[in-house]
Amino acid sequence: MAITICASMYFVNSASADSTVVADQAKGNGVVACRGALEDVANFIIGDRSHASHSTWNSNNPDGRMFTSMTSKHYSDGDGHVTIVAAPMSGGKCDTTYVETFALERTCMSARESIYGDWKFTGELNDTIVLENESGAANLYLTSQGSGNICLVSRRETVFD
Repeated sequence: MAITICASMYFVNSASADSTVVADQAKGNGVVACRGALEDVANFIIGDRSHASHSTWNSNNPDGRMFTSMTSKHYSDGDGHVTIVAAPMSGGKCDTTYVETFALERTCMSARESIYGDWKFTGELNDTIVLENESGAANLYLTSQGSGNICLVSRRETVFD
């Protein structure tokens, strides 16, 4: 069974004032069912920040299969990565998820207390601190890197349509 996967990379500062590169790539390549969900997630997690995206989709059935995008999102102190996945479901629904990852120049305990103090501690994965936002919809994963003065932060949320 041969599956054709297409990929597109856009190295631009942003798509337009009202959309993201992710949404533009989905629209330009035949994604219809998940386009609204992709736009909502991309606008939420990327917004109007400078970014560039590398997306993949099934060119034989772009509207019936999963669409993924890896975006480099610019911050003043370095770039973070955002991966967005959208999958069409039965009944015209679409499930989406994103993971945003970036590094902070501080310990994870410091980040937890000073930045993410309002997030609830829910456990650990090995030595990774797991936090949950107030609504329970998003999780943070804080993992110490190197000598412990760098904290790898990953934020994950799944949206079931």
